[in-house]
Amino acid sequence: MQFSLPGYNLDESWIAVLNWAVGRDIEFGKDIIFTAGPLGFMISPINQFLITFIYNILLSFILIPFFKIENKRSTVLFLIFILTTALIGIGNLIQYVISIAMVLLASKASDDKKYYLYMIYAILITVPLMYIKTNSIAMLAFSVILADIILFKDSRKIFLTPLLTVWTILFWVIIGQPIENIPVYFTSSFEIMSGYNDAMIPTNGFPIYNFITVIFLIILTIFHTIKFAFKKFDGNLKKIILLLAILAPLFIAFKYGFVRHDSPHYNKCYLAILLINSFMSITIYKENITNFLINKNMKYITVLFSIILLASITYESYPKIENNLLALTGNMDAEIQEALETITHYKGMFDNETIDSYPFYQGTLIASDLNYKPRPVIQSYSAYTKELRELNSNHLLSDDAPENILFAIDEIDNRLPTMMDSPSWIHILNRYDLVGSFNKINILELHFKKKDKDKFDNLTFKEISSKEYAFNETIEVPKNNSPIFVSMKLKKTAFGKLISFLFRGQLYKMSLTVTGGETLYFRVIAGMIETPVLLSPLVDSTESFLDYYNGTNPYLVDKFSITPELQLLTKNSSTAFEKIITNMMTTNSFELKFYTLEDN
Repeated sequence: MQFSLPGYNLDESWIAVLNWAVGRDIEFGKDIIFTAGPLGFMISPINQFLITFIYNILLSFILIPFFKIENKRSTVLFLIFILTTALIGIGNLIQYVISIAMVLLASKASDDKKYYLYMIYAILITVPLMYIKTNSIAMLAFSVILADIILFKDSRKIFLTPLLTVWTILFWVIIGQPIENIPVYFTSSFEIMSGYNDAMIPTNGFPIYNFITVIFLIILTIFHTIKFAFKKFDGNLKKIILLLAILAPLFIAFKYGFVRHDSPHYNKCYLAILLINSFMSITIYKENITNFLINKNMKYITVLFSIILLASITYESYPKIENNLLALTGNMDAEIQEALETITHYKGMFDNETIDSYPFYQGTLIASDLNYKPRPVIQSYSAYTKELRELNSNHLLSDDAPENILFAIDEIDNRLPTMMDSPSWIHILNRYDLVGSFNKINILELHFKKKDKDKFDNLTFKEISSKEYAFNETIEVPKNNSPIFVSMKLKKTAFGKLISFLFRGQLYKMSLTVTGGETLYFRVIAGMIETPVLLSPLVDSTESFLDYYNGTNPYLVDKFSITPELQLLTKNSSTAFEKIITNMMTTNSFELKFYTLEDN
């Protein structure tokens, strides 16, 4: 959670949309489906930084029962800790210790009733995390279930799970969302998250040293926990529950860091696992640490070490702290205005008619103060499943369909570009006219405008053939029809599903040969290729889409093949070990269908 300036690229655009939605009549789970919810603006606030900062502070107060606050000095130190974490923007990492905290609090509640109040506060203040980023949902639910098991064992009381359920629903209503949208908000968000697991790839070579360090920290933390459980917890059930409470956040942190192991992701993985390890170490060895620090000489060494550590953290995080402080005091308005002015490319255009941007340049529409009308899955690369893609497609058939569309081809992670919201293409071709183009954000954008209803065409998909093919088999593309669309059902084995859950999903590489003999390589995502995707002619840029639209694209695809890959340790070619694992994860064949367009 840190201050953000406006922009129009992929990340900047979804940040812009989440901030734009504040105070508007937007229904999450219906109007907007993303990995963030109605409070998603707190991930990177632009104009709502104060509320984010206050929430970070309130979130950190969950740790009060685990701090030894006995005098003014310890109180000041605690407040400094709270303010520092809020300014650095890592308050949301608290969710990684919530399951451990809830189990420890529950284990003490039968002896001291104040721990019930601590648990109630923890639930009340962490429920908003579900509506900031939806990956918090499972962790919070898991935490209260574990705590309730302990409470029931000790006092035959179960009240945390009902409290979480009631407060989750009530808070959803408090933030202005229709109660009937709660189920679809959760289910659709989980669809995107599951697709994310299968779609992400390593951006660099595997960070082996980071991986070894993380594994070492995980093992060390588990060792601490087991030692503590056998020393302090009575009964095997409590010992098992404490171990589960530590394993779950460690696993989630690991997945976050190594599903897509680029620097920002595994750095956050480090921070989360270090927080878990430090939390457990301080909890377990509190008495030893206190006795150690009482020593007169160690006081000075500790103070010196603390100053060095604080200076190091401050130096590394200074730009972030500085921006956050300026945002907190309202002194970033000029920078926000300057950033907005550099991307208001379309201000005053389109006659206040509704408009959407494909695949992910909404930031410039919002900055230009246009009448932005988003499709449900706001960015095309996130429509990972057949159901999500059909939601976007059906949106273009509704009365709420935008009157204007700015359309570009821009793939990410070397995916087959035509997978980006491909079911929507046929409705764009049917219901919209191409009326112009712009090149204001260093990429060609085509302007489509909705036709009159009586001028709609009636293009539909016509299936040409359906057949089972083997992986790595050369597949000839039908030559008697054009254009050619293709869909596939790429399934995992039970072992493949297990590996996807524990580490990363199955990748598929498409090698296709165009007329003239050139071979090109793209990635396909299993859930996205279940719906028809344009294969031939090859469309890999907005310029080639324009040629396709005008019937002048010469790059027909002659043949192609599909190769499954699991890049555990490498970025490009697989090792022998990885190939063995891949074969165990993959079925022997897959169903493939060819289509063309038919005018009814």
